Amino acid sequence: MRDLSVLIIGAGFSGLGTAVALRREGIDDFAVLVRADDVGGTWRDHTCPGAACDIPSLLYSFSFAPNPGWSRTYSGSTEILAYIRRIADAHDLRRHITFGADVTGLGLPTHPRWVCPPPESAPATASNTKSTASCSPPDSTSGKPEHPSPSPAAAAATSPPNGTAAPRPTRASTSRAYPNLFITAGPDSGPGHNSLLVYSEAQINYIVHGIRTILHRNLATLDVKKNAQDTYNRRIQHRLTRTTWNSGCSSWYLTADGFNATMYPGFATRYKRQLDHLDLDHYYLSHTPAAEA
Repeated sequence: MRDLSVLIIGAGFSGLGTAVALRREGIDDFAVLVRADDVGGTWRDHTCPGAACDIPSLLYSFSFAPNPGWSRTYSGSTEILAYIRRIADAHDLRRHITFGADVTGLGLPTHPRWVCPPPESAPATASNTKSTASCSPPDSTSGKPEHPSPSPAAAAATSPPNGTAAPRPTRASTSRAYPNLFITAGPDSGPGHNSLLVYSEAQINYIVHGIRTILHRNLATLDVKKNAQDTYNRRIQHRLTRTTWNSGCSSWYLTADGFNATMYPGFATRYKRQLDHLDLDHYYLSHTPAAEA
């Protein structure tokens, strides 16, 4: 596979939305890897009878792809999947997609196993132009990746890195010690009261800002600082103590030890505002040798 600026893993709402945003920024050298044989993510995989969205369809749409023709207020899975397919076709994204690509891991030279495989239905995005990254099983003994990825300079993912502890990224998008990796639909980004796509678009804009910064500044890595991540998560968890989700009831929102890594404790407008700007003071930046010369 040729060297690319960006690698997107998955082609659901977030993966395709990121691809559209990159093209609007003039970043066209990216690939999309999909394990399945079609776009759609969750709405491709979940085929149970009666599956539908619990958010009004006019809200469950991207702002750049309004659809006044929804047949129902709460559209079913077939209609939502058709909407996602139209986005892929209308923005000529299929030429970027490789179907049947089973990504088992991603890495940078200094971070060889930087993200374990996400759940099957969760897409991810990675970008890298200077350092070689490859997909390899976490416990591989052969040293041969199942599906090699292009060399990335930044990375973005629609699911958080796997791990035994609850992940705690900054603004649900970047995580300490995972340089150049961006996340959508990550920890503490669940709305609970609004359309996930409102939150996803805010995350996508933040991701594209980060990728653009890496490419334009010729950075080798962009890695969130520990104190920035800890401060953000401390504030989020404090605000969550005043919510119903953390009122003492057991629920699937909480981990076994009662930690809430799921919900965002605030309005969608507040969530969007915090992602309007990429504050580089919160990140360690390292340059490529060529940029430092």
